[in-house]
Amino acid sequence: MKNALHLVMKNIIIVSKCIRITPYSSDENYYYFHFKGVFAGDLLKEVILRGRKEFSIEKAEEYLIYVQMTALEKGTLWGKIVKIKPLSACWDRT
Repeated sequence: MKNALHLVMKNIIIVSKCIRITPYSSDENYYYFHFKGVFAGDLLKEVILRGRKEFSIEKAEEYLIYVQMTALEKGTLWGKIVKIKPLSACWDRT
């Protein structure tokens, strides 16, 4: 069922770069992440996640993100950030 709204409540892990940030509420933002590929048989063009401003996500930085998916619609995966960590903090670079 391509390009249709699929409500889902799965938790997944995404590694991606933040490409845009827009306000959602006084304490949350929408974070847009780069993604091109296939997920669950659907071609994905972008990932849009809602998350707390206190996560201090920065544009152009790469992250390891634990996500609660909420929808998959017309090439966009929607979800809520459960946990997030800068990719650079995931290993020792020495």
